[in-house]
Amino acid sequence: MRPHRNSRPATWALIGATLLLLGTACGDDDENDSSDTTQPDSTTTTESTTTTIAAEGPEEWIEVVRDLNQRYFALLQEPDPAQVATVYAETCACYQQNHDTVQLLADDDEHLEGAPVSVTFVKLEREDPVTGAVELTVREVMPEPWRRVDASGATVQEFPVDSEPSCTALTLFADGPDGGYRIHSQSGLTGCPPGS
Repeated sequence: MRPHRNSRPATWALIGATLLLLGTACGDDDENDSSDTTQPDSTTTTESTTTTIAAEGPEEWIEVVRDLNQRYFALLQEPDPAQVATVYAETCACYQQNHDTVQLLADDDEHLEGAPVSVTFVKLEREDPVTGAVELTVREVMPEPWRRVDASGATVQEFPVDSEPSCTALTLFADGPDGGYRIHSQSGLTGCPPGS
């Protein structure tokens, strides 16, 4: 028997914390400490529904991270647990947590409204020519509040904007749909490195 919807507030509290920390650690991935102060390669701008945010770093990698953020947020807007593997590799420590979030939204016939987190800085740490692994340091901000909404359109829960940026170390491989990148490792950093 499926538990009554009101018996899950602790689950949604945990999911809410997870959603607010999309760019931070997801479990057992190692924490990185980046201290290189190399100047960014370029600045680009993205628009959410309410905010324009500039991003610094190599434009190619800014676009890759934006694409990952947009694809994941699309799964929160139209929950399809089968598609989580298009963003997160099944071997990533973050996979199960993100799958469970999307599954819970689907099970409850709910979705999120708002905008994906915005990339403000990307640094290419390493690109392995043999394996194809790409290691990035990323700083992101939440541009607007998120709302968890039920099938009738009523707001069930609000997630306020977190004014502090989050910094994350990502390892990506171009093994997703149409050669797109997927996240194979995601580790929150204990603060943003210098230069970010």
